[in-house]
Amino acid sequence: METTDGLKPSLVRVHYSAPRLRRDELRTNGDKNLESTNWLQPMVKALGLPEYDAQDFSNCRILLQPSDAQNIQLTFPVEVIPDKIIAGIGKANLWARQFNLHPDGDDFYNATLRWPHEKQPAKPPTPWFDLLDKFSCVSVDLGQRDAGAYAVFQASANPQKDFGKRPSRIIGETGEGLAKKSWRAALTASGMLRLSGEDRMEWRAPSKLEKGETEFGWREELFGERGRSATPEETEQCAKLFSDFGIKENDLLPDNWRESLSFPEQNDKLLVATRRAQSKAARLHRWFWFLTDSKKEKQVQKAFEEIAGKETDIPEK
Repeated sequence: METTDGLKPSLVRVHYSAPRLRRDELRTNGDKNLESTNWLQPMVKALGLPEYDAQDFSNCRILLQPSDAQNIQLTFPVEVIPDKIIAGIGKANLWARQFNLHPDGDDFYNATLRWPHEKQPAKPPTPWFDLLDKFSCVSVDLGQRDAGAYAVFQASANPQKDFGKRPSRIIGETGEGLAKKSWRAALTASGMLRLSGEDRMEWRAPSKLEKGETEFGWREELFGERGRSATPEETEQCAKLFSDFGIKENDLLPDNWRESLSFPEQNDKLLVATRRAQSKAARLHRWFWFLTDSKKEKQVQKAFEEIAGKETDIPEK
């Protein structure tokens, strides 16, 4: 801590809020045992796993990530152990030792699917192409402006049956004679992963605006990228600020802005109006400075020219 004698180590008590720990159920109301807490996020329960791994949270490291003096983020680097998820899905044995390995320090990771012409291990498993006629994989790219994007690809040895007229490309051939298979891959699905505030789809009841609908269903969130609707009081305050700034509404706002613009969109327009008002005030201040200094005739003339909007001579005194 900073003292009159400089920086000195001090004992401090940190008070923090951790809503994500509650969201991920690492902490819940009444929790006292930090040595055995769930680490799986609630959304993973949809996999129907028989049991959940426990996380020892009592000795978890804490990282401080300050963005400014008033905003210091706490990060709890909880280790994710995916063994039971992999076992619950039940496909680990099928794909074991079916990939070419790539070195990563002292370890190796699965890099590419092993085809017949590639080097085989000393005791090769039954090849994947003898066990399957099709398989799927998903690619996920996490983003910064959006949560992420995904693409689902399917590879098939029977493309006419599985793909129909969907475009596909050949990725390889396996086997010989009657066992020969020609493998093609096609994009079967793609889309954006969206969080709250990104126009995500959510399971909800219809709103008052969704007339004629009564049942729960998948619908776009009520307040997405455009934000929530403005209250009548907020809309009137927006109109008053435009008037106070001396900005005409039809210069910046659409005709039906009171009904069509959300609260954040009204604020965006107000920021533009504020900049215009600031610019006008600065210009008036500049002209006043020019016109009150009789020693700077050129600046006085320039001020008159700007006020008139065209080049003119200074009127005779």
